Amino acid sequence: MPFKFFFKLIILFSISAILINIGVLEWFVRYKLMPMDNWQVINARLTPTRLSKIKKIAVGDSHPSYNLDIRTEDFFNMSYPSENTHKVYIKLRNYIKMGMRPEFILLQADYHLFSIYRARMTDYYRYTDFFEEQDSEEMNSLNLQVTLRQENSIANYLIQFQNTYSANIHNTFWKYITDGFHLENRFELTANGTILTDEGWKYLSPLQASQSTQKRIKKQLPEENRKIYDYLMHFYEKTIRLGLKHHCQVILIKYPLSSEYLNRLDTQLKLDIDRLYVQIANKYDLEIWDYSDKIKNRDFFSNPDHLSRKGAKYFGDIINAKLNEDKKND
Repeated sequence: MPFKFFFKLIILFSISAILINIGVLEWFVRYKLMPMDNWQVINARLTPTRLSKIKKIAVGDSHPSYNLDIRTEDFFNMSYPSENTHKVYIKLRNYIKMGMRPEFILLQADYHLFSIYRARMTDYYRYTDFFEEQDSEEMNSLNLQVTLRQENSIANYLIQFQNTYSANIHNTFWKYITDGFHLENRFELTANGTILTDEGWKYLSPLQASQSTQKRIKKQLPEENRKIYDYLMHFYEKTIRLGLKHHCQVILIKYPLSSEYLNRLDTQLKLDIDRLYVQIANKYDLEIWDYSDKIKNRDFFSNPDHLSRKGAKYFGDIINAKLNEDKKND
């Protein structure tokens, strides 16, 4: 009798602990993590009304996402960290179908865009809403080894089980507790979709800056892998054709890089990729705006290949003025 009683007590205690754990984590995700999830906020802002006002957009990965602080009503930063050309294409297609009609598309044209760094398939579950029926067939024909992680059905009711949060939820919650119930947010999201941050690049010693740059380039352009992944090029050109089909002026833009980054970049690789972008520009009659070496002030950089808040504002003003000038000359 006592054994059965204690056994039931243990079961009851275990179930209660599990339910409390689920309840606490759900509160944590909904009221602490979600407000800091820029992906969620950006997509929530892209309502049909907002889309109809957008005339200038930037697409690509963290380079445009962090580097272009333009705060006019007609601009929106459609880029997002770690996006590859495939994600860019399906997302742009989705929003054009929803009614967005940009006059200008700033299409990223950086050195790492076609490397294995951008070929790796990660975070695709965030993009499943953008997929269409024919996409699976196209991906199969290109031999893309993409596994789209399916959401657990319970994730429809409990956000903590969504793929976005589930992998690191316990570690993140533990850090939240050990840091005195505080979550550090190094990023600021502007109303126009730009993500601003600072990493103290200007305070690094020459040796530290060199080491940081070397590590960054090795990650983006590893020597042991092919420099160009054809499927990334395939979707890059599809993005261009999509823009041209809808009468957008597509502009290839090379984002600012620190002098340390440019000096460490392999010369032959740089020549090869530069030549590639020229070929693409000639094929589709596009302009290339090369700002890769135009910003020298270290105060304007957050790390070797991203601008700081101050730099993003400075660069955003330059690009917006040039876009307005182009529009005036049309």
